[in-house]
This record gives sequence, structure tokens and C-alpha cells, in this order.
Amino acid sequence: TGFDASSISNAGEVSGVFLGDPAAAGIQGMSSKSFGLFAKGGAGSSATAIRSFPALNVGDSIAFQWSINWDGGNGADGKKGFNLWAGSTFLMNVENAGSSDISVGGTSSAIGYGTQAMNWSITRTAADKLQVRTTRRDGGVFTRELTVSSSAPTRFEFYASNVIGSSVDPS
Repeated sequence: TGFDASSISNAGEVSGVFLGDPAAAGIQGMSSKSFGLFAKGGAGSSATAIRSFPALNVGDSIAFQWSINWDGGNGADGKKGFNLWAGSTFLMNVENAGSSDISVGGTSSAIGYGTQAMNWSITRTAADKLQVRTTRRDGGVFTRELTVSSSAPTRFEFYASNVIGSSVDPS
């Protein structure tokens, strides 16, 4: 709840978005009403879904599930993840690229390959601080605080390029 309509774009011969059940791709623990991105048409293939939401004030959080069932393999070019923006100001990135590791704010999270959905929350703890929290695929918890621009977060950009895909449950 709380998201505006999605803005979706894709490029390349085999790329796009779909609504479906992540279990069909071997992903566990997500609603069957999720959307997925795929971009496996080679270099230049990409899919992006942008969703805006009301600005997060200090103390506000946003939460969602995100899962991927293939690492960012496909060579160094394959990647998938999400960016958080404040209008046109970039705030942070979570990305899986070229290996099984997921980086948060440009640093390894040590969350490796798996098929279990991850529950993510991002809380604006101060004007220039975000706390990122997710359940690890092994059931543990990962937390990192990031220093960002003092602008309030207002949109997500989920993406996949030159990879198999990823799923998101924004409810």
C-alpha cells in the first residue's frame, strides 16, 4: 500500500515485466501476486519498474519483499537490484551483479545465493541517515546504516539487465 502507479520500461529482444507466482521460478515465501522483471536478451537488455510513494519523514519506513533465484552471473554485465531516490537525487543502491553476493550501499552484505524471499525495510532514522534491514535467506537479519543526501526518499527503481530476472511483492 502507499505506492503510486508503476512506470515500466524495457529494452532488448528478451526483456520485460510480468505478474505471476514466484513459486513457478522456485522462489519461496512470496505472495503469488508479485511482479517480476526479466532481461536475458544479451548486452543491452534491461527492464525497469519505478514506483513513487509519499516522502518518508524521519521515523518513517517502507517495507517490501524482494527475491532473486539466480545470481548476477551471466558474466560481469548481469545485474539486478533496486535504487532509492529522492526525486532526481540518488540515495542508495542494493544490487546483485556478477556473483551471488548482494551489495548494500556499495558494500558486500554477505547475503549469498538462495531462493527464500527477503523481507526488506528502509527507515529514515535522521535527515541524512537510512537504516536498511533485511531477513537473510538463512533466517538471520542484516542491518546497515547509510549516510545519504538529506532529501526525503520518494521512489524506488527496481531493475534487471542481462540476467534471468527478479520478483518483488510491493504489498
